[in-house]
Amino acid sequence: MLGLQNHGSEWYINLYKKRIMINILPNWHPILVHFTIALYTTSFLLYCFVLIYPEKSWTRPCLTTAYVNLWLGGIFTILTVIAGFYAFSTIDHPKVAHEPMQIHRNWALVNAFIWWGLALWTAIKRPEKNLRIVFFLFLIVAMTLLTITGLKGGNLVYRYGVGVKTVDTIGTNGNHHHNKHDTH
Repeated sequence: MLGLQNHGSEWYINLYKKRIMINILPNWHPILVHFTIALYTTSFLLYCFVLIYPEKSWTRPCLTTAYVNLWLGGIFTILTVIAGFYAFSTIDHPKVAHEPMQIHRNWALVNAFIWWGLALWTAIKRPEKNLRIVFFLFLIVAMTLLTITGLKGGNLVYRYGVGVKTVDTIGTNGNHHHNKHDTH
């Protein structure tokens, strides 16, 4: 395609041609990243409940579920990062989108290491009550960075059309017409 760059190895393209991917998606990154974000967000919200209601009967199960979501998020992050590198290397994109793709990738890698660090911290030794606030502050920073990274990824899709398959235009001029009684 004219004006588009491909930064991948041929084996990625051959793998894609074998149709291991859902037909409307260019790769697995969009699916995996949303699971990862949901797991981390759930962990964060559950941890908020634990801090707000520390003496409730459901505090302990909420805290355990927050940690499990954090650990699952860490596992999904590995898959998401791999899929992100695959996407970065194989998706055709306009030159103008290349720098924002690099920025998104860099933010995503920083995010991954922060979340892995939090997951590792809780896997080795769960924060005691007096360290829960410190841990929560790290969670706030991590959620803020995750939100910014997600916005940068959304910007790639919605502003630059990266990873989006276009619909073939219908008719000769590609316009969509309604008569005065048609509505959407």
